[in-house]
Amino acid sequence: MKHLDTYHYEEVIKDPFVTKKLKALLKDEYQHLETNLTVHAPIGLSSDCLVLGGLAPHKGGQEEARLYVCLTQGDIHAAIYTNHRVRVYSKVERYSHLPYDLRVWVDHVAWRQQSPLMSGKPDFVDMDDFETEK
Repeated sequence: MKHLDTYHYEEVIKDPFVTKKLKALLKDEYQHLETNLTVHAPIGLSSDCLVLGGLAPHKGGQEEARLYVCLTQGDIHAAIYTNHRVRVYSKVERYSHLPYDLRVWVDHVAWRQQSPLMSGKPDFVDMDDFETEK
């Protein structure tokens, strides 16, 4: 828990356990996640998961990401928002099994895309379009 309320994203992401799991889960999207976490808030906690969230420099609303590192089970869940789509990377098989706060973020991005205030075409993950990487 030493990273809670800090900006030590690199220490969390570069932890050997986390890096190994992230690279296996994200494959070619690993660097994309890192880029989309460049501008970030302090590391939070949701249930037993460290929560890292951010966006690419000068790309707010276009390139964003969330990373959940769950301490009890060692699970990792990531989501990348790009090109008006959210792609979720997780070993869980159902959207409802993702951490609650991650589902709220995905739903928020989906809502934001439907708003007439946002430019671009709405194209987002929903319950029927949920994809996991195994």
